[in-house]
Amino acid sequence: MRSVVIDKPGSVTVRALPDPIPGAGEIVIDVRVCGFCGTDLHIFRGEYLGAYPVRPGHEAAGVVSAVGEGVTDLKVGDRVAIEPNIHCGDCAMCQSGRGNFCENWTAIGVTLPGCCAEKVLAPVGQVFSIGELPFEAGAFMEPLSCCLHGMKKIESIEDEDVLVIGAGPIGLLLLQLAKLRGACRVTVTDLREARLKLARDLGADETICVKTCGTAAPGCASTKDITAEGGRATSEAGYDTVIDASGNVGAIAQTIDLVRPGGKVLWFGVAPAGETFPIEPFRVFRKGLSIHGAFTSLGNSTDAIELLAGARLQVAPLISHRLSIDEFEQAARLIEHDPDVLKIMIKI
Repeated sequence: MRSVVIDKPGSVTVRALPDPIPGAGEIVIDVRVCGFCGTDLHIFRGEYLGAYPVRPGHEAAGVVSAVGEGVTDLKVGDRVAIEPNIHCGDCAMCQSGRGNFCENWTAIGVTLPGCCAEKVLAPVGQVFSIGELPFEAGAFMEPLSCCLHGMKKIESIEDEDVLVIGAGPIGLLLLQLAKLRGACRVTVTDLREARLKLARDLGADETICVKTCGTAAPGCASTKDITAEGGRATSEAGYDTVIDASGNVGAIAQTIDLVRPGGKVLWFGVAPAGETFPIEPFRVFRKGLSIHGAFTSLGNSTDAIELLAGARLQVAPLISHRLSIDEFEQAARLIEHDPDVLKIMIKI
């Protein structure tokens, strides 16, 4: 089979490797599509603590081509998607229901051979049937699972006024989930008007084009200041729930200004390790805020597939590029340098 291999930071090859052979409880999947994720970019850049070489790719869907001994729930020919994060089930974190913090965590495409390959090996417990769902939609199972985990952290948002910061693929998934969960109004901010147009097409009630974290950009079709001079929210009441999907530290800092007293904040976007911002604990205390983080997913794969299969949210509009397995490095460069890129699908 052919597989993408990141030999060292910034160095990618596509090489022929032996086909995987399933052991007991394992499945081999012929990969059809694999989404390019920010984690793949971090690995490509060298912002990764594991050992190289790495075979990347963890947002994938394909067809079962071989099954190992003891596999009964799936068979050759089944259309499936992969949950990459593998929990041991035995450590203190797993035993306490916090498997996403597994002390023996491994992941397909990170510590184990990944899905930017013609074939991938996975434990049967990590593989989920997608029925007749298109492969590209099935590949969204993993990022959507992460979004569902994040939304669960902030509990009910029914009838709330919600702000989503960042209209990338994750922000656009969170927008749609907020609407599905009954938010009365969802506002989305981004630096790019093209992304905001898509947000409106996907149900955003209002969009705000900004040139920095909270300053309206002149010339955008939909502009409005979300912060006043001094960095305080324009509306004294603020939003009931504020979700950062940008990972921009400046934007994350402003979530505390933009949320109303008694409101909820979800820091979902992944900020660069080591970056910080000053915070005034008294303001969090005085506003009585609930601030949440969300790390990967936790048992959300089945729910994600049900949402995708029921066409309750749209993922096809989030795909901006379709590239071949030989264009993995091009995908990395596009995400680094082209602000109009959304989700890149690697076609295998």
